[in-house]
Order: sequence, then C-alpha cells, then structure tokens
Amino acid sequence: MRGTGAMVRAAVGALLAMAAGWAAAADWPQWRGPERNGVAAQSPPLIDTFPQGGPKLVWKSGKVPGGGEGGYGSLAVADGLVYAYSNTKYSEPLETRTLSRQALEQLGWSPDMPENLRAKVEEARLSDERAKLEGREAQAWARNWVQKNVAGDQRRFQPLCFRRIMEGRNALPLEVLAKLDTIKDKPFAGQKELEQWFAGNGIADPWKRAIQRHIPASTPLAYDEVFCLDAATGKEVWKARYAGQHVGHSCSSTPCVARGRCYVQGSTGEILCLDAKTGKEIWRVKTKARAGNTLGSSVLVVDGVAVVQSGPLTAIDAETGQVLWEERRVSGDASSAICWRKDGSTYLLCNGGSQTFCLEPKTGKVLWGVPGGGPSTPVVADDVMVVFSSNAKAGLAAYRLSVEAAVKLWSVSFTDRGASPVVHEGHVYAFGGMNKGRAVCVDLVS
Repeated sequence: MRGTGAMVRAAVGALLAMAAGWAAAADWPQWRGPERNGVAAQSPPLIDTFPQGGPKLVWKSGKVPGGGEGGYGSLAVADGLVYAYSNTKYSEPLETRTLSRQALEQLGWSPDMPENLRAKVEEARLSDERAKLEGREAQAWARNWVQKNVAGDQRRFQPLCFRRIMEGRNALPLEVLAKLDTIKDKPFAGQKELEQWFAGNGIADPWKRAIQRHIPASTPLAYDEVFCLDAATGKEVWKARYAGQHVGHSCSSTPCVARGRCYVQGSTGEILCLDAKTGKEIWRVKTKARAGNTLGSSVLVVDGVAVVQSGPLTAIDAETGQVLWEERRVSGDASSAICWRKDGSTYLLCNGGSQTFCLEPKTGKVLWGVPGGGPSTPVVADDVMVVFSSNAKAGLAAYRLSVEAAVKLWSVSFTDRGASPVVHEGHVYAFGGMNKGRAVCVDLVS
C-alpha cells in the first residue's frame, strides 16, 4: 500500500539525511521496513526538541516527483543507497480541440434526459430555496431532492441532476448546452477554429471559460522511474525509466531491495527486477493487473519468491522472472503481503477484497481466510496478526494464528481505506483518515 507518511517529493533531504546517518546501523530495504511492520528496531534515539533554526540539512536531492506528480510510495534504504519509485506525470500538447460526450455530461447536459425532468431540475436549481443554501446544507438539500424526484427508469440521471442543482444559478444555460451538443466528439483543427465557433454561436465569457476547462489542450501521459541515490550525499547513482500509464491517482509502489536486486511494480502492472548497484534490467514481467487501475502494492521477496498484488496476488521466481502462481481470491491493487514464520516454515499474509488470507509462498495454496480485506497491509507480532480493514464489519481486529486457522482475539469498530497498523511494545496503533484524523491505541492481546 502506498505510504501515508514518507512521501517522495522534490525535496526529500530531511528524510534522506536521516537515512544517511541510519544506513550504517540498519537498512530499511522495503515497504514498512525489514519486518514490514513500520517499526525501526535499531533506530537511533529521537531528539526531544528541535534545535534553534530547525534540524541541520545534510543534503538535498535532485527532483524526485511525488504526490500528484509522481505518487506516494516511500523510500527503501540498503547498503548505503536510497531507492524511490515515481509514476512521473507529464503532458504533450494537442493540436485539436474536442468536447467529449463525457465532458458535456459533466457540464450538465444529457440529450437523453426527458424534457419534463429537465424542466423540474431547472426549477429546483433556480429556486430561492436553493439559493439560500451553501456547502453541506446545499448538498443535503440537492441529494434529498434528487432521491425524491429522480427514480425508476430515470435513476441513471441522478448524478447529472445532483451536479446541476449544486451549481445553482452558476450552471450553464440550457440554450448554451444545446448548442454544445451539436459539436460533441467533433474535433476542431485548433484553438483558433474553436474560438471562431464560440463567436459564431454567441458564446462569450464567462461561459466560454467554463466550457474550455472541459476541453483538453494536452494529453496527460506518464512514465515509471526508479531512482537510486547515494545515502551519504544525495547524488544520483542511477535512474531507470520505463513506459507507464497516467491514472487519476498516482501509482505508489515502494521498491524492495533483496540479494543485490531492486524489485518494483510499475504503473502498467509490469514487475521490474533491476541490479541494485547499476540499475541494469535483469528481467521484467507483465502481470494481469487491469489497465487503468491505480497500483500501490509493493513487492515482497521471501524464500526466492517475489510476491505482489497486481490484480490477483502473483508470485514470481525472484531469480528468473518466471510466474509461479496467481491467486484471484487475494485480488486487489494496493495491499502488500507480509511474512509470518512458524516452526521453521514461512507463510504469506495478505488482504484481499473482504478477507485476509494465509498462503504458502512456493505454491500459493490458501490455508485459511478471515474477515478483513482492503488496501492496507496487515502486521504480525509473534503469532498475533492485526488487520486494519476498510470493511466496517471487520474494523481493526487481532487474530491468534496457527497454520490451520486464525482465531479472533478482539475487534474494534474503527476503519480506514488504506492506513496500515503498527504494533509496538504490546500495543496496536492505528490512524484513521476516514475517521476525521482520529487515532486509536489497543492492547495487543488483552
């Protein structure tokens, strides 16, 4: 799952400076650290107060796109090197100008909407009652109006009706929308020709500006980049670039460094295996991830097997790149698998859509599943697993593990859509973005 704390940005100096001093003591070679639990067991003591003027900046890297420009993957540190993945956004200008059917609907028009419904929506959006409302009150009023007045066969128009009522008296007039319907999906040769059409149809500001926000002047594109920096200086050691896909939310895999290789999932569902020292490609494998999905799962390497959730949970021979197995019951795009070791054997724990599963790494055999699921990463302490689910019925829960089954110890009605829990000194910590910034601390076993 993409990192919610250490986001890769253009200036990552403060975090990487910490990594530079820390690298000699312990590596952080993958998502959530050596044990995938978010705990730095060999961390140096944290300072109690900042010095005057703030912490000393040791170095600052060149640009490493993050956030909306490149994603929310976190950093990996191994053998004095720092690794980061970016789904780097860029755009190419378009010569033509086209108003698509989807854009026209976003502006508030569907040619299939019955005229009597269109008239009712116009009456509602222009009413004095609607004009008095703002923010959440306006949303509640519009939602209630749509539920009462748009039902049955007309239900498919609910989103459009809600959007138009919310725009109120700022919505485009129907006569302007009707003219736009005549040019939907029609490419104009360029901006000049589009401007001529606006002028010839009497469409002036501010309507023209509102319309042009929905007519792209460029094509959004992306490529995948893997950065390797010197942890002591921040200087770039190597950078690998691959063709990627542009998605609404940036893909956010965190590199995994194991046995001299760097493994990372790209935005197209390709798993890359690169030489950790040079960036030279060793192999790459295309998974069955669905095109257009935002991928955030990070590779785990265990017992010679590279495991990643890329559509189905997929296992690849870490040495050769051969796909070993796929398990569709553990499908998703963001949860990352972890290891659980028991009696000399290693097992995988990973969230699927609505359950958390235990599998054998070599074969993919599912041993059991329990309620859980979602995009977060589970965590295990000894034989206790903690799952923080986006499923309200599962919530935050702990299970006592055995190879045959998992027995629930407790659950708390606390959910989030992607955050991963931390277990430290007998307590479970979880931070819930969906719970308006709330946090919870629970005894691990009592």
